[in-house]
Formats: sequence, structure tokens, C-alpha cells
Amino acid sequence: MKKFTITGVRTLEEYVTYTVEAETAEEAIELVESGEIEDNDDHYQSETSGGNDFSVTKAEEIYEIDLEKLVLKDIIGTPFKIENLEVAQYDFPEEMTWEDALDACNKLGEGWRVPNRDELNTLYQIMDKIGGCAKYSYWSSTENGNYRAWFQSFYDGSQDYYGKNYSNYVRAIRAF
Repeated sequence: MKKFTITGVRTLEEYVTYTVEAETAEEAIELVESGEIEDNDDHYQSETSGGNDFSVTKAEEIYEIDLEKLVLKDIIGTPFKIENLEVAQYDFPEEMTWEDALDACNKLGEGWRVPNRDELNTLYQIMDKIGGCAKYSYWSSTENGNYRAWFQSFYDGSQDYYGKNYSNYVRAIRAF
């Protein structure tokens, strides 16, 4: 059995996550959709309004993050190439602060880094081609003063800035 995190939309305003043990991602999604699994009480409120029935939007294996001992192949995978950039196949599996995001990407070695604000917007525009993107916010490396940095919502494409101590998802890139 493998452990999966399922992230789904409860309404257009609220996301929810589940942790499921199953043989495959498809089996994990079926368990969530059947209603047999309770959510993790990990809810995210977006700023949009409206309502939809619950639907599963993502499944991924959970990996332990230890910034000193990253399992690099699980993040880089087979990079996607666009223009002069390589994009890691997978997000880091947990949200992290801005400083931790910079450290984690740097530890991937060989030029891997957090994308800047413009590069992140490009990733948002082609996220269906890249695959595996969460419908949450991702850090950019672009700072807004000493205590804030820009992020982008992969739910609606909006960009804004947060305090660097907040946590967001990260997708590593590098130039080639």
C-alpha cells in the first residue's frame, strides 16, 4: 500500500485534502469519492465565490521532506522543457516558507531554483502541459521588500505578495 494525498474542490471557495492508503492513485480517488474517507481538516479558502459539488483534482504520493536529505529524483523526475527552461516534473510535496523554498530548490543542485514572477506566470499558462500542479499558490523568487515575496494562484492565475513566513507550493526550474 502507498500513501496518497488527494486534494479536491468542495466548492469554488474551499479546497480540502485527504490522506489515503491505496495501491494506486485511481483507487485512492475512488475511496475519496465514495465518501468512505474523512478529510484531514486541512481546508483552504479561496477568494472566489460560487459553488460546485466536490470533485477530486489531484493525487500524488506523499514524500517526507527533510531539507538536508531530499530525494531529488522524486522532485526533478523527467523535466519539462519550455524555451530555455527546464521545469521539474513534480512540486515539492509540502507547502513551505519562501526561505525554505529557496533552500530546497538550491539543494536540488545544478542551477535549480524558484521561478521569478514572470516565469511562474508562464508555468501557470501552460500548467495543463506540465501536469501535476496543485490548485493552490506557488512562490516566485521575486521579492516585494524585505519581508514579502510574490506568489501566483494556480486556481485563478492571480498574483499577489505574502509575508515570506507564509507557506506556498514550489515548482523548481533551471535554465539550460
